[in-house]
Amino acid sequence: MFTLLQIIVHMNYTKPPEINILTHFESMSKCEKKIEGVKKRYKKNTIDAKIKSDHDGNIFLTTAKQGNKISYWFCKEAVFYKD
Repeated sequence: MFTLLQIIVHMNYTKPPEINILTHFESMSKCEKKIEGVKKRYKKNTIDAKIKSDHDGNIFLTTAKQGNKISYWFCKEAVFYKD
């Protein structure tokens, strides 16, 4: 099981970043398709979004600074998931 996470980093804040757990997927490819859909929505709304690869070859999405924050979207293997 894989989880789609959104991590929001507020620039110039001393608090830790916000983490949103969005949903769970049966495979990494399904989760990555969701990331690609998010990128399309962001681009449609003129928000700068880029897909990059991590050291394991999995994709993740970054969005440019919006006001005072940067958002990262990751697919990670679910550690605490129960059917």
